[in-house]
Amino acid sequence: PVFAPYSGTGYGFDDESKAMLGNLTWGDVHHPALSETGGDYDGRWLFVNEMNGRVARIDLRDFKTRQIIGPVPNISGNHGSTFITPNSEYILMSSRFSIPIPKGKAVSIDRYASEYKGVAAGIKVDPKSGQMSLGWQVLLPPFDWDLGDAGKKLSEGWFFLTCYNSERATGKLEVTASQRDRDYIAAIDWRLAEKAAAEGKGELIGGVKVLDPKTVPGLVYLLPCGKSPHGVDVSPDGKYVVGSGKLQGVTTAFNFEKVLTAIKNKDFAGEEDGIPVLKYESIKDAEVPVGLGPLHTQFGPDG
Repeated sequence: PVFAPYSGTGYGFDDESKAMLGNLTWGDVHHPALSETGGDYDGRWLFVNEMNGRVARIDLRDFKTRQIIGPVPNISGNHGSTFITPNSEYILMSSRFSIPIPKGKAVSIDRYASEYKGVAAGIKVDPKSGQMSLGWQVLLPPFDWDLGDAGKKLSEGWFFLTCYNSERATGKLEVTASQRDRDYIAAIDWRLAEKAAAEGKGELIGGVKVLDPKTVPGLVYLLPCGKSPHGVDVSPDGKYVVGSGKLQGVTTAFNFEKVLTAIKNKDFAGEEDGIPVLKYESIKDAEVPVGLGPLHTQFGPDG
């Protein structure tokens, strides 16, 4: 048991587990992630998310839930987690649904495109105890943010996060969204986010430091990817960032060396809320036809 009481063992009924659950006794569990050391699974902890903006840590020595953090401030619909860095420094969380920030602020849906925001959050993990704490957050455009992965080796220090509805549409989304041929994968420099937050940059919102990419140059870049990408996965050598569009029958392999070169050369196709959009042809290595609607791309142990 993790996010719901279980009477068979008393979970959620004794004082300790009741305090962990708080007033929320259900969760929509999605994406477990094993702790890592040096980019390899180390078998210490399992982290898992749910839709109320919480992440749990399970101790794999006894398979018991030891900590639940959240609901994390400013996060709405925590589908996009838990994605962990190669040495378990951070877990990435993200908002599935963009909202006005601070959370709870009333803003008309008519101003969705300009005044709603997505949020990506770095949850800090203590390397010895596994204890989770609030790290930093990054404001993102009002898209629907989906799934992610952490870079490794060549791409270590970066998080990658997919989105759809880059049209910023509301209403009947079956009609108003998915008009573009491509949405985006966001590349977030989490080391820069950590540094900027430590230097006092950003704004304290809901008790956590929130960074605006407009004021922290180089924090976020957008990679155009086939319509409504869902899964994004980094190859074991960290060279390729692979994204699949739910509404496109192509999986795209982006070369991270080309991404870094495009950033260095400012090879941009435009911007979204001050975030540079990299030119698609400058960063992609291959488009692989795999059939309509690929959801996830996964790598075996040899890539």
